[in-house]
Amino acid sequence: MPAIQDTIIQAVNLKGHKILADKNTLCIILEDLSPNLYKERDFIDKVYNNEVGKILCKACTSELSKKAEYLREADKYLDEENGRNASWRKRLLSYFEKAVMEKYGEELSVTNAEKSVQRMEGNKDTSKAGTDSKTKIIEEKLSVTKAGKPVQRTGDNKDTSKTDTDSKTKIIEEMNLGKYYENKGQMETAFKHYYQAANLGDAKGQFLIGYMYEYGEGTNKNLVQAVRWYAKAAAKGNRGAQHNLGFFYYSGNGVVQNYRKAFEYFMMAAEQGKPDSMCNIGVMYEYGQYVRKDRREALKWYKKALDNDDPNAERYYLSLLRR
Repeated sequence: MPAIQDTIIQAVNLKGHKILADKNTLCIILEDLSPNLYKERDFIDKVYNNEVGKILCKACTSELSKKAEYLREADKYLDEENGRNASWRKRLLSYFEKAVMEKYGEELSVTNAEKSVQRMEGNKDTSKAGTDSKTKIIEEKLSVTKAGKPVQRTGDNKDTSKTDTDSKTKIIEEMNLGKYYENKGQMETAFKHYYQAANLGDAKGQFLIGYMYEYGEGTNKNLVQAVRWYAKAAAKGNRGAQHNLGFFYYSGNGVVQNYRKAFEYFMMAAEQGKPDSMCNIGVMYEYGQYVRKDRREALKWYKKALDNDDPNAERYYLSLLRR
């Protein structure tokens, strides 16, 4: 745990606390700083979102008395799209607590991070030249200039090639533009940018394209295309796409009805903490759809969904319990 916490602090010290509000950029920098922490980075990529990041940005620069309040607010905004169960929320926020809370009586924020390093090293007279040298070394590791533009690595044959970096940078740009135009209500333009990110292999972009095809947002409604893009995103672990595919196969909407595939996709999403998928598994056990009818299993899954704040789970749970 300390390794990912310290790496997040290093990223914030290098690029500023606002980096927390951009998940894609944050993950790329964490990968460059600590490639061995791929499990923690993948977890952040899977469950983090920019709304939480914005709150953590405020926490970084707030008074100590407000920090815990902001962390509670961040927990609240772990939304359903990237939602997670209580243990996941606790794990995720534990990664960032050290970056926003005080340490040894002093706040670890961008403004005093350098002092914290000096204090721990016992060197209060660190010169500006020494600081610049350290910054240059870190920037070289990140393969970026001070303006943030990618530069070519030399003598580095690791798997993060210039092409890979360019692709990631392009994905970030397209996703950010898509979100910008979506917020302005310009859905056709948003669709074009999300589509570019999806074509580059971004799972979130693929999920959004599937969603927009499903509901005809920014493009003509096309359930065949919706299924196609959801399948791409689901294969990469996007739980929203897994859930939606499960519902397609359950209802026979856009595909041939197939309870086995529905159950499998719901289970994939449920294992990632998606409460409405848990509830749907309960329904399938209650009525014996693909699986054997099992009242106990149905109640168990309804209870899991209830514990994860699914809005329908309580009604289903109590209804079955009373029979």
